[in-house]
Amino acid sequence: IRHVILSFEPTADLRGLDESNMQGAYLTLLHEKKALLFFDNARSAEQIAPLRPPADCAMLVTSRWNFAVAGLQSHRVDVLTEDDAIKFLLELCPRIADKAAELAKACAYLPLALRIAGSFLLVNSDWSLDKYLSQLSDRKKRLDTLKQSRADAELTTEPDLLATFELSYNALAEEDRKRWRMLGVFPASFAGNAAQALWGLDENETSTLLGVLRRYSLLDYDETTSRYFLHDLLVDFALAQMESDEEQESRIAHASYCMEVMEVADSLYKEGNEKILSGLKLFDQEWEHIRFAQAWAYENIGVSKRIAEFVMLYPDASIYCLDLRLPPKHKIGWLEAAADAAKQLDRKSILGAHLGNLGLAYADLGDARKAIEFHEQALVVMQKIGNKR
Repeated sequence: IRHVILSFEPTADLRGLDESNMQGAYLTLLHEKKALLFFDNARSAEQIAPLRPPADCAMLVTSRWNFAVAGLQSHRVDVLTEDDAIKFLLELCPRIADKAAELAKACAYLPLALRIAGSFLLVNSDWSLDKYLSQLSDRKKRLDTLKQSRADAELTTEPDLLATFELSYNALAEEDRKRWRMLGVFPASFAGNAAQALWGLDENETSTLLGVLRRYSLLDYDETTSRYFLHDLLVDFALAQMESDEEQESRIAHASYCMEVMEVADSLYKEGNEKILSGLKLFDQEWEHIRFAQAWAYENIGVSKRIAEFVMLYPDASIYCLDLRLPPKHKIGWLEAAADAAKQLDRKSILGAHLGNLGLAYADLGDARKAIEFHEQALVVMQKIGNKR
C-alpha cells in the first residue's frame, strides 16, 4: 500500500499512519482513478484482501499458490499448447526450424523452460540442435541442462526454474515433502486411492494432502477424468530429491498397488455380466501403471526378493484381463520373466504353471514345436513336486 501511494504522490508523508489508516489513504487515493494494479507472487488471500482497490481500478494478482479472494476471478495459467509452444520457440530462435515440436515436448510445454531453451540456442549458434535435444531427453539431467542453459544465455532477469519449484516445495512440512516426492514414481495420471495406497494414509488425510498440493501448484487435477497428475518437469524435480533407498521404497509401494488393482479387476471380471466391463475399465485405467511397474520390477529383479516376487506373480494377478489386453508376444515376455523369477526364488509349483502357460501361449501363436518344448519342461517340474493332476 505504501508503494502504491508513493507511486502516485512521492512527497506524501505516511509516518503517522498505522495499518488501518494506511488502507483508508490507499482507497482515497485510488478513488475515481483508472489504475491497473499488478501484484506478483502473492502468498495468500489474507495478504491480498486489504489491497482490493475501488471499482474503477483493475487488479491483477499472480501466485504459485491457489486461493480465493472475494470479488476476484481466478484463472489457472496452464502450459502452452503444442502449436503455441512451437510458435514461441521459432520467434525466439528461427534456426530451431523443424526441431521445434521435439524441443517443445522436451521442455514439457512450460513457458519458462521454452524461454530458456530457445534463448540458449539463439545465443549459442554453434550448438547442434541434435546435441542439445539429446541432453534434454535425459530425464535425470534435464533440469540441470536447463539450469546451465539459463546461465549460459545470461538470462539473469528470468526466474530460475528450480528456484520456482522450490518456492512451493519448501513451503511443505518435511513429511509432506516426502509424500509429494513419492508421487514422482507414477508414470501417468492417477486416482486418489493410488496416492492413498502409496502414502498409507486414510481417505480423509489423503484428500486433505492432495488439496494442499494442488493449492501449492505441485499437483494438477483433470476434472473430466477425476485423476491427478504431475507436470513432467515436476516429476524430474521430485525424483531428483530422492535418495536411492527412498525411490526403491516408493516404486515397491507402486508395484504393490498395481498388483492389487489387477486382482480387483480380475475379481470383478469373474463375477460376470456387467461386472466384466467394470473389471476391464479398472484394468484399462491403470494399464500404464501396471505395464510400467512390471517393466521396472523385471529390470531390478536381482535387487531384492520382494521385487522378484512381483515379476513372478504379475502374470497370475489378472489372468482374464491380461488375456484380453496383453498381445501374445508381450504375454510370452511376461511369462518368461515370471519363470526366471520363480527359478530364482525356487518356487517350483509356480515355475511349472508358468512353463505350462508358455506352452499355451506358443500354441496360440501356432508354434507347436515351442509349445511342446515348454509343456515338456512343465511336465518335468510337476513330476518332481508330485503334482499328478
